[in-house]
Amino acid sequence: MKEIFLLIINRLVPKPEKAKFLLAVSGGKDSSALVHLFAETKLKFDIAHCNFHLRDQASNEDMAFVMKLSQEYHCSFFVKEFFPDDFKKNKGKSIEMTARELRYKWFEELSENYDFIVTAHHANDNAETLLLNLSKGTGLKGLTAIPEMNGKIIRPLLSFTSSDIENYIQQNKLSCQIDATNLTTLYQRNKVRWNIIPQLEEINPSLISTMAQNIDIFKRQYSYYKDCIEADKMNIIQKKGEVFFINIKTLQNNPHCHLLLYEILSNFGFNSSSVNDVQNSLNGHSGKTFFTQDFVLLKDRNHLIIRKKKKITAEFLLIKNEKDAVKYGFRITSHKNFNSDNIEKNTSVIYVDFHKIEFPLKLRYWQKGDYFYPFGMNRKKKLSDFFNDLKLDIFTKKEIPILCYKDDIIWVVGYRADNRYRVESKDYYTIKI
Repeated sequence: MKEIFLLIINRLVPKPEKAKFLLAVSGGKDSSALVHLFAETKLKFDIAHCNFHLRDQASNEDMAFVMKLSQEYHCSFFVKEFFPDDFKKNKGKSIEMTARELRYKWFEELSENYDFIVTAHHANDNAETLLLNLSKGTGLKGLTAIPEMNGKIIRPLLSFTSSDIENYIQQNKLSCQIDATNLTTLYQRNKVRWNIIPQLEEINPSLISTMAQNIDIFKRQYSYYKDCIEADKMNIIQKKGEVFFINIKTLQNNPHCHLLLYEILSNFGFNSSSVNDVQNSLNGHSGKTFFTQDFVLLKDRNHLIIRKKKKITAEFLLIKNEKDAVKYGFRITSHKNFNSDNIEKNTSVIYVDFHKIEFPLKLRYWQKGDYFYPFGMNRKKKLSDFFNDLKLDIFTKKEIPILCYKDDIIWVVGYRADNRYRVESKDYYTIKI
């Protein structure tokens, strides 16, 4: 086992003899074997242990065991203790999932000082994960089970079964802790381990090896599939700043429209049911919105537009003077002797008659019923109609600043000034963004 382990490490890590490893050690058989293998192959490592205090005194005994283990191997020892309040912050999630998230978050914090974080997942864990993923419907990616390498995290024992590790423990007379919760069927993974896998092994005694071979094939197939998906995505989705635009026509012309839409939207937290709803809206009217925990999707005229949720406030800001304007991204300057020949013809500046306004000015967002007199016109226009003429999506409409004097709109910032405040004297303001 040691020789195969070293071959795996050399495949995963360039020049492993120079790398600094941090081993995630629970004290059980798998992680105890992992520590011994690293010591036997003379690789540099330290040990990290999480104590979740879920098994009363037994949790503290595990922590003491791993601390003693680190002393025996003369390596640094890191411990992180979690308590009930840490689990309460993740309401709605299982204890298993919460513990996993807490553990990996801590590993990430420690990883700054290490080249690799190493966990002791093995082939049986991989088979259990595949079955769990199949039962929950995680899609094609779920068939790849646990990745052998994910960023700084490596799992060099995935090629070994629990029987391989058990034999290694006995051959080398290694001591380890027994986690009694692993023997119960209270947790989902244990139900798969003790109830489902033994029944499948009655059909195929070499189930774990077969599953390992299948997972390897699934990984290769998924890699190819992902490359094809990414190639199609490049023709369909465009990113501008933090906003994503999916071209509806190009998407619908793709023979794998639904699959492609699922692969795009799942990255934003949409489930298969939500993806069906979005697809059904593609030929409908624009303006329909869909939400996940962190993102909002708008079905616009020609695009699906996705962006992070933003809180748009209806409150206004007061600009009390020229100096105050700078805080809000404006530069307001007073001038004399207006000369129309010197006008800057761009949308980032307007010219306002000095005698028609006075401070304070008001800065806010679009409100229902807003209207103004677009520059060059002597009749009023609803702001909603003005936006529609420009074919602006609802996100953009809600985020365009509106500069006002009292209740009148002076400027739809960056788009159009109000004709009522045009310069009709020699004294004027320039307002720039």
